[in-house]
Amino acid sequence: MGRLPIRERMSSVLPTTVFESFKKRKASNESKVPLTTSVAEFIALKEKDLEIDINMGKAAKEELDQEYKRKKMSAQVFQEQCAEIEAELSVSEKEKELLLIQTQYKFIREDLQEVFPGTDLTPKEIEAAYASLLCQKAEAATNNNVSASMDFKQGRFRKAVLDRYGAVKVEGGLKYHYCLLTGWCPMKPKKLKQDGTYEMASDVVAARLVPKFFEGDDLNYIYGVGNALLSDPRNGLPLHDAIEKQLDAGNAVIVPHQLDENGLQSFKLWVVCGELLKTHWVNNEKKWADVNGQVLQFLNRNRPQRRYLYFKFITTYLKWKRLNNTDKVAMLDAIGAKETLWATPDGYLRRSTLHMLFRQANIDLPENLTEDTTFEDSKYSKARSPEEENMHARTLARKSDQSETAEDRDRSGSDDDS
Repeated sequence: MGRLPIRERMSSVLPTTVFESFKKRKASNESKVPLTTSVAEFIALKEKDLEIDINMGKAAKEELDQEYKRKKMSAQVFQEQCAEIEAELSVSEKEKELLLIQTQYKFIREDLQEVFPGTDLTPKEIEAAYASLLCQKAEAATNNNVSASMDFKQGRFRKAVLDRYGAVKVEGGLKYHYCLLTGWCPMKPKKLKQDGTYEMASDVVAARLVPKFFEGDDLNYIYGVGNALLSDPRNGLPLHDAIEKQLDAGNAVIVPHQLDENGLQSFKLWVVCGELLKTHWVNNEKKWADVNGQVLQFLNRNRPQRRYLYFKFITTYLKWKRLNNTDKVAMLDAIGAKETLWATPDGYLRRSTLHMLFRQANIDLPENLTEDTTFEDSKYSKARSPEEENMHARTLARKSDQSETAEDRDRSGSDDDS
């Protein structure tokens, strides 16, 4: 939030009492910024700041509109002065920012709290993190809404994931992609093209934690936001294709472990299929027993968002409960008992919807996995009627039974998408 500027255009357009009222409110809001030490307070002040500027701009344009209707200015002058107001206050951009805060309020709080876990904050630190976060979310929303083929969208997602985790390098004229569990993998010839060169492919894929087919109002509601933004690269990890397949099948899970020596969240992969652990290989060098319980090795400070991993874990747990696979459920329960896992101040998923999702399968909601990870209500996503919640739960249950299609997943790893 910047300092209060001298708005000459506003003072010349608005009645003095109206202008002074806006100016006083702006100054009052600004005076609270240096005292801000919490994420929630910062967001509230940011919303108020945006609302003041938006309302001031609208009031000024309404005054100009009245002047124009009284024929006290020409159409050209009216348009020019409206453009000057927009240039001074950036009303349109601030309306977009306010809408993004309102549709992503819960996620923004979660994300900022994960940046500063349990630390005393300065306004400058929160402002910098907020600005960076907003850019990421605006880009993810754009990618989510872009009118393009599924292949194009998947290519953009793949590139965003690989870039986020620094998972691409060129060495000796050969391109490599990085898997967080098996390390660097060279690209390999896939098939001969008509020009005599080979199309290259990679064993490393951009694995989606929450599959694309879950996207919709049901997922938004259980998350308590206007858009769950599954195109966010924090909903992905660069992993070997064989590992992604077993994550999709529910035979492996990735869970939060503990903070590392740099104070960053670490994550572990656990295999919940006994058969995989016996003889099966991930690649030519590692067996599943080698990666079971292994900490993911990140190359930079970027991490996945835990809310996506939590949804993946819960739907995996529900799947094996419904299928009465007691061995895999026991393994998941054991993982829940030994790991730090999911505790969060605000909760990841709406408890009432999650309860219905489990109840429809005649399964009790596991308190050890949901006690500190669910919420009852969200500021901009209020609870709906039991009938509506039941419909949301039914749709999520149906989607959780689906297998990802080839369009939803990234198997190709072609040379021109990263």
